[in-house]
Amino acid sequence: MKSPYNAKADIWAMGVIIYELIHFRKPFNGTCIEELEIEIIGKNLAPLTKEWSSDMQELINRLLDKDQSTRANINEIAELPMVR
Repeated sequence: MKSPYNAKADIWAMGVIIYELIHFRKPFNGTCIEELEIEIIGKNLAPLTKEWSSDMQELINRLLDKDQSTRANINEIAELPMVR
């Protein structure tokens, strides 16, 4: 069952954008929505390269948490030391 749109979708979108800025590629690929869903469900994100801090890795992990019930909200993101 698909969940309705909520603010956690915006958090996910922010994670995708930041991931693309860091890696110069999309975190997930698909030629249609079904392929994209399969890739999101089945693929683990590659860890950031060594030039990125563990704080940045934590930010990406919190933004792109596949479980929206545990994905960070904007207030939690704002409280991360690297964001403050």
